[in-house]
Order: sequence, then C-alpha cells, then structure tokens
Amino acid sequence: MKIGILCPRGARTGGPEALHQLFCQLKLLGVDCVLVDGVFSESEPATEYEIYSPEWMDSELELESLSHLIVPETYLDLPRSFKRIFRGKIIFWWLSVDNCPHPKARLEATRNMLNASREWGLDEKDRLRHWAAFLYGVVAYSVRRARSLILGRLIIKPSKVLNISQSKYASDFVSKNFRKVPLPCSDYLTPRGEVSGILPLANLVTYNAAKGELFARKVSELLPEFEFLPLRNLSKASLLDKLATSSIYLDLGNFPGKDRIPREARREGTPVVIARRGAGASTVDFPLPRECVVDLKTTDPKSVADLVQRIGRERAQTLISQRDFEIGILQELDQFRLEVSALVEHLVENEKS
Repeated sequence: MKIGILCPRGARTGGPEALHQLFCQLKLLGVDCVLVDGVFSESEPATEYEIYSPEWMDSELELESLSHLIVPETYLDLPRSFKRIFRGKIIFWWLSVDNCPHPKARLEATRNMLNASREWGLDEKDRLRHWAAFLYGVVAYSVRRARSLILGRLIIKPSKVLNISQSKYASDFVSKNFRKVPLPCSDYLTPRGEVSGILPLANLVTYNAAKGELFARKVSELLPEFEFLPLRNLSKASLLDKLATSSIYLDLGNFPGKDRIPREARREGTPVVIARRGAGASTVDFPLPRECVVDLKTTDPKSVADLVQRIGRERAQTLISQRDFEIGILQELDQFRLEVSALVEHLVENEKS
C-alpha cells in the first residue's frame, strides 16, 4: 500500500498544514506515503512545515505506484494525467464544507453567511449579492464539470469514494447530502513550546480580519473603551503573541470547519466568543458554554457588546467555564493518532477483502 496526499506545494494555510500533519503521522505508522502537488509545480515547499519532514513526488509518472490518493475538498476534478496514470482509490478529505465547490456545499456556505439578522448590517442588497454569488458558483461548477469531461480530467464524486472529515459539522453534512458516513480525521495544533513574559492587555479584543469583520465592527462601535485589533498578514509566532495578549478573541464569521485560530486563542489562555454558524454550531467541534456561542439571527450587536464587557470583567471565570474546550485542544494530537491508525486499519482490511 502506498498513499499519496494531494497538497499545493508552498501554500501556507490551515489546510496544507493538516495535509502535512497527516503525511507525517502516516510515515510514523510505517505507511509508504508521499505528498503530491496537483500540477507538479516547482514552487519551494513551505519552510514552516519542515517539522513534518515532507517528501514530494517528483514526476506524474509515479502516480501509477499509488494505491490511494487523499484529496482535500477543494479539488473535485484532477488533471488528465491523474485519470491516465493513477489506478488507485480516491479518499476525499473534508477539511471544510464551505470551501468545496460542489453546489450542495456552496448552498450550505451561502445559508451560513446569511444567518444573521438585519441589525448586523446585512441589508437586502447584501443578501442578493450572496445569492448571486451562489448562482454564479453553480454555473461555474457546471461549466467546469462539462469542460473536465471534454478534456478527460479525473472527476471526483463524493458519493462514490471513501470520505473522511476534519469536523463533526463536515461529517453530518456529508452523511446528509451524499449518504456516506465519513471516517473521522481531524488535525491538531502544533505545540508552541515554552513562552514567557506575555501578559493579556486589558480591553483588547482580537478578531480574524478574513471573516466576520462586518460583525466585529458593529460590536466595536458600541465599545469605545475597547481596542479591536484585526488579525491579518501575521507570521504564526506574531499571531500567537497577539492572541496571548488579547483579553478576548471574537470570531463572528462563518466556520467552514474546526478553525484553528479560536483553538489557538484558547490554548494561549484567551477567552473565546464565536458565532453559531457552520462548525461553530457543533458542540463537538467547539464545546464552549452556550453564552459564548452567539446566534447572530436572534442576537443583536448590543447583546454581544454586553457579553464582551462581562467577559472583560469576569475573564478568569470565563476561562474556567471554557475548560472543556481547552482540554479537547490539548488532547488533539492523541486523538489524531487514533483516527489515522483507524484509517490505515480500514484501508488494510479493504485491501484484503
């Protein structure tokens, strides 16, 4: 058995890191494994992931040697060379739901984006814009599908392959929409090591500038005594330092999967408030107290501002109430090892049958 893992070489986001983590764990289990760049580019591998000792496939001709290819959810079709050379089985890894181009996933993403009352600033034009983007995505998907058929590309159908999922949210979505029960395969936060001398600053709220910024600004307008700091264009070390100095991490964006930054914030000792959207609505993915998971459909900005003020006053108590979330984060690596071992056992058993 030899497993390939499709991964864009040089990319530096949560998805590629999870793909590197899976590669590393498979190698530790003694599985013959290699990372595969979909277009076999000559991009330099991300230096941040050297800790996983990555090994890359050199030529598309080596695809013939693979018994399995693990493909992240962002790829629903692969170059013609894969169909021509690869003869193994596809494993589709749902690292997120919303980032998959399949229309069912895009519909889920659109519903999540619009899951907020008008008091948050989503007017009729915003709603029409989101639905227009959804319809455009469906048309683009159909055109690409037709083009892939004409060009002889390898088309992936989630209902026809083995699915694995990073989150309970993704698992439920796949079970409902494709009638397949995925095997769990999460990820974990890389240990940071000892850090000293970083203390939280009073009234500092950090938030992810890449999502939910509209909602965070609505709250900030009601809290002039708080500094709201958007997190953008930061190295991993700088990001963690900013989270460690925060009095609160606020994430009112969508949750395509079990996002890393809220977990990193809680590991750094910072209370977390998230939106009940996507994976944020799953008590398995985010086992947080009910009051720290905000339903934007039924809660207005003033209520969230009041919550931020209360947590600022009762920071220590809030951290205690989020202890289950912290324990789960600390156990992620052990859980990941068990899940990957179970995946390997499943593949070995299927090869025998």
